Amino acid sequence: MSRRAAIPKITHTQYFKNVTPLWVAPGRTAIDAKYQDAVHSLVEWIGPSWTETESHFFKIRHMLITTCDAWALYDWDRDAAGIVERKSDAKNLSALSLSWKRFSDALDKAPFRRRRKMLGLALLAEITPEAELELTNKELIDGVDRALERFGNNLRLADRAYARFGTIEYAGLPAKLPRKEVAVALSLADQISFWRNDGLQIGTLDCPHRPNISKNLPWKSIAQFASANSPDPETIDVTNVQTLVTSLSKKVALVHWRGENA
Repeated sequence: MSRRAAIPKITHTQYFKNVTPLWVAPGRTAIDAKYQDAVHSLVEWIGPSWTETESHFFKIRHMLITTCDAWALYDWDRDAAGIVERKSDAKNLSALSLSWKRFSDALDKAPFRRRRKMLGLALLAEITPEAELELTNKELIDGVDRALERFGNNLRLADRAYARFGTIEYAGLPAKLPRKEVAVALSLADQISFWRNDGLQIGTLDCPHRPNISKNLPWKSIAQFASANSPDPETIDVTNVQTLVTSLSKKVALVHWRGENA
């Protein structure tokens, strides 16, 4: 039986030969000036092989630009305001949770068993005023117990729900939010870690997911892309962007590449 001939490895795509890093296909929008320095920095990181198909340069360039454009339109203030509101509510949760536990514990004592039954009847009457109540005392009491327990659990867990801030989610309420440019930089670093094709790639396409930061990333380019839409071009210091992003990756539970309205 004849063997299929091996497909030769393409080391240089003629289609990209003699093009510049800012080249776009005919009919496509030119690279915005605010991203051009970042694109050139990306080429410096990849090296002379940037035009080769295996470098994934054009794929990564497109992904970084579209990601930055999308997060520039995202309502970060909405997320920040929601976290502030939850922090305000959380101040009263501890006291409310303790009071609720005392109330439910008191209803569990013998003198109040009848009151528990009456509470169950009252709740059912409000929900289904037309229904005939044929439940036994035990069913009523058990139903009230389950409702009280569920409500108490909700009080205790309310401040542990995930908190979204643009590209990132915390497993609880964060003490302090990062600058949004750093949060965008984390998303970019995570995506490059997945799409790079030099043997160091890590990560997953499942989103959102726990952050994955690979070795030897183009931090200069990441900083330039992440701050391209900021009114302050020096928002992220190129010299410490790696430290900021790495630190943030250890504090958050999930990272998004793109999100709703982004």
